[in-house]
Amino acid sequence: MLRTLAARTIISINESSDLNTCTRQGYVYSWGSNSPANAPFGYGSMINCFVNSGIDSFTQICILRSQAAQIAIRIKDGGKFGGWYKFSLTAI
Repeated sequence: MLRTLAARTIISINESSDLNTCTRQGYVYSWGSNSPANAPFGYGSMINCFVNSGIDSFTQICILRSQAAQIAIRIKDGGKFGGWYKFSLTAI
């Protein structure tokens, strides 16, 4: 089944926040130079993509907001987060 993700709200977070507790489906979390705990990089935005119902299994996707063009992805499965996988993008 293919679903379309539509962000409902942008939530500003900072160094006092923790991405492990940002679990709202479809919301965009955004931060500047004061990165929250467990962020893969500074100046980013993140969205949660849920695989099934509940908050124990989903994917977090972060986008670096700079000229470096990077994306990072990690999975929470069974209530535990895995490590971040970072991808650097090259313009074509």
